[in-house]
Amino acid sequence: MKKNLLISIPMTVATTILFGLLYPLIVTGLAQLIFPYKANGQLIIRHGKVVGSAIIGQGFSGPAYFHSRPSAAGNGYDAANSGGSNLGATNQKLLDRVRADVASAQADNPNAAVPIDLVTTSASGIDPHITPAAAEFQILRVARARGISPDQLRLLVTKHTEGRQFGVLGEPRVNVLELNLDLAERQTLLETNSVKERLTRLLPMLNREHEVLTLSSKIQTEVATSISKTQRDFFLREQMRAIQRELGESDPNASEIRVLREKLEQTPLPPEPKKIALQ
Repeated sequence: MKKNLLISIPMTVATTILFGLLYPLIVTGLAQLIFPYKANGQLIIRHGKVVGSAIIGQGFSGPAYFHSRPSAAGNGYDAANSGGSNLGATNQKLLDRVRADVASAQADNPNAAVPIDLVTTSASGIDPHITPAAAEFQILRVARARGISPDQLRLLVTKHTEGRQFGVLGEPRVNVLELNLDLAERQTLLETNSVKERLTRLLPMLNREHEVLTLSSKIQTEVATSISKTQRDFFLREQMRAIQRELGESDPNASEIRVLREKLEQTPLPPEPKKIALQ
């Protein structure tokens, strides 16, 4: 008993220090060093104030703003009470709510089909994104409310449309909060009469645009370099094979394949597996 205590007590202290203190500190430190923006909740700051997070949706109800998906999290968009409605597809309450939302959306844009994500909640209730189709559906309403052209809004929506991750994962999406913030800032800038104040508001916007363009250019350059290298390697290999054929030389891999086939033929295997292996 005493021996077990003498072993367990130091182990408890050691593992508590290692996994309860050192490990969290190391992980937190690396996160802050490598990707601090994501590690701190992807907070969006405007004029020195936190206005939200890029990964937590917010509700917008005014006609001059793009609307998020409906939310069943608490009283709506409650990050402390995340969740769906848990109502089944045949639940009358759900059907009535969807019909009402469809009717409300069609009043704004009667000549277009209502995108499904504008009338259905997400599993979390705080989805920050809508589909590009949902953003397009709302352009006419926002344009009328703000007195700007739909084409200008389409350019803004395109700017805030994120593609698939790594080109294959997920679907294209639009961050509603970032889109509305950008829209409000541009509108405020246009309505500002003071040249000094207008320049003060314009400078942070230009800085953000420059950062986005720089990052986009860097990514495009890296991708283009990678693709060019792959294409160049393939082209050189094909050239080498063509030269070898013209000179009557065999493929350098052919001798290795021949040796492997000979070894397989000499190996005592059942007929069917050997046949497959030789193919």
